[in-house]
Amino acid sequence: MMTVLWRNLRSLGTRGWDAFVAVLAIVLIAAQCVGSLKSGMGCIGRVEPKRRMGIRQTNPQSAEDRRVIDTFLGLSGAVGIEADGMRSAFILDECPIVRYVGDGVFLFSEGLKRADDSALAALIAHELGHLELGHLEGRAMRDFGVELGISLVADLAKVEMDDEGEKQAIGWVNEITLGSFLLQQELEADLYGVAILEAAGYEERAGRITIETLTWLDGVAEEHAAGPLVPHGFRRERRAVLERAGD
Repeated sequence: MMTVLWRNLRSLGTRGWDAFVAVLAIVLIAAQCVGSLKSGMGCIGRVEPKRRMGIRQTNPQSAEDRRVIDTFLGLSGAVGIEADGMRSAFILDECPIVRYVGDGVFLFSEGLKRADDSALAALIAHELGHLELGHLEGRAMRDFGVELGISLVADLAKVEMDDEGEKQAIGWVNEITLGSFLLQQELEADLYGVAILEAAGYEERAGRITIETLTWLDGVAEEHAAGPLVPHGFRRERRAVLERAGD
């Protein structure tokens, strides 16, 4: 069977051959993972579960909650994002983050009280960028494609894979490919966020505010490295792109 596959793919030219090599590598790693699991060993390594986070409703009587929500409404309104159907809640954690989690829901952490008005605006604008660019949906489609590809390859190569083996194979593929995918999404959200800030009146300061916020988040990430929440990654690469865009 493998000889037939080899001949067919070679006949497709360089692209087909490259695809075959990549597919074969995934199969071999997946098979190795399955074997490792059956022998009681993990090929990726275990990740210790982090503690659960509490969530509370937005409190309209809180000046800090109002500051966050007013900033959110001002930025979304500046670029015509309809906020009527959106919902918000606050995470009981001191790491200053904003997260769009889908279905019109934004989560703000209580740690945002540490962010000045400019940093708060930059964080919210970035997350609005994720919303407008459909990044959650893009990530879901990418993850589905990885799972489907591994399943098809395993069937093609006659490799029996249980649920744990599939999880290990997905983990390996993600270690190789997910970083570049997420970096691209973060860069897109940064640039879209800068455009939102510009539309909201920050004008030429928008790029600089975003860069300064990323630098501030370096210290935040180090402080909260062991916590359940950390800021988005790739901050050095993102700063470099924003610096070039501002030249």
